[in-house]
Amino acid sequence: MMALLGGLVPARDEQPNRSNHMVLKLGSIGLKGHVGTVLAGVKQLGDVEVVAVSEDDPKLLASLMQREPLLKNAQVYTQWRQLVEHTQMDVCCVADESGVRLEQLFALMQRGVHIVSEKPLATTSADLERLRPPEAKTSSDDRLRVIGTKGVIEVNEGDETISLITGDKTERIPFGETENLFVEFVNFLRGGPSPRITVDDCFYITEAVLLARAAADELKLITLPPPHPVRGSK
Repeated sequence: MMALLGGLVPARDEQPNRSNHMVLKLGSIGLKGHVGTVLAGVKQLGDVEVVAVSEDDPKLLASLMQREPLLKNAQVYTQWRQLVEHTQMDVCCVADESGVRLEQLFALMQRGVHIVSEKPLATTSADLERLRPPEAKTSSDDRLRVIGTKGVIEVNEGDETISLITGDKTERIPFGETENLFVEFVNFLRGGPSPRITVDDCFYITEAVLLARAAADELKLITLPPPHPVRGSK
């Protein structure tokens, strides 16, 4: 899953939600994680140009540049700060290491760039609060598991089904057809409906993950706080 931060950036004179659907310029900080989902959305939209990429792993960079035609005209950087400083873009995919993500998100937000980011947004609760707009009220397992009184539902990243476990029985339930998340995000920026994953969802999911990690480290139960709206989200 990726975080879609389309409502947190300052207003700019030009936004990619014009009715004439101007070509949207996309950059990518890092080529790890769910970049494939974003590139699949670029192909589906047809009017998005990948203008720049940065990646500090030369083998990964060379491999993806060789096999992905969408990147053939992109300016290549080995340092993400150079990309941010020298690239005019409407949206940036943040798919680098988790430890540097917060600084990258701040740099993009300060420049008014919309963001589609890998999870988590932050690695500590304190950093998540730093990322949250000041007007907002506050309060490595890829498996999602929900335990109920009569069974368990479980999904692993990359799965195409949900596992429903009741007693000794496991049922595989396929996902329904859904639109590419990046396509949803771009359509939202162009004035369409909110994507399935909203800005509020991104912050709340990150908060829940951090609390769950603390619960595992401290061997105690946690209570999730109610979600709070984030400024600028729909």
